[in-house]
Amino acid sequence: MLTPTAGGGEWICSGTTGSNGVAEVTTMVSSYTAKGAPEAELKVFLSRPIDIDYSVSQEEAIKMSESEAAKLKQETDKKIEAARVIPEIFESIATTPLKIV
Repeated sequence: MLTPTAGGGEWICSGTTGSNGVAEVTTMVSSYTAKGAPEAELKVFLSRPIDIDYSVSQEEAIKMSESEAAKLKQETDKKIEAARVIPEIFESIATTPLKIV
């Protein structure tokens, strides 16, 4: 995702990176879509879905005691951290140091 460092307007830029490392970026404003991004200094933040196996169903989790739920949360947090491929600093617009100038 890309966002302007100053001002900005109503547009949203996003893109995906293929296995070759090349990013394809699209800019959207209302119902208008165009390839690329406008000329501007842009902050870049990254995301990638984290897919983990949950050890219990949602119904089972609802029926857990507080201590069981806390243990499950701790186990789930460990699985998420182990599956993370993007350092957390790059996943937030507030913390990312990445820019396109």
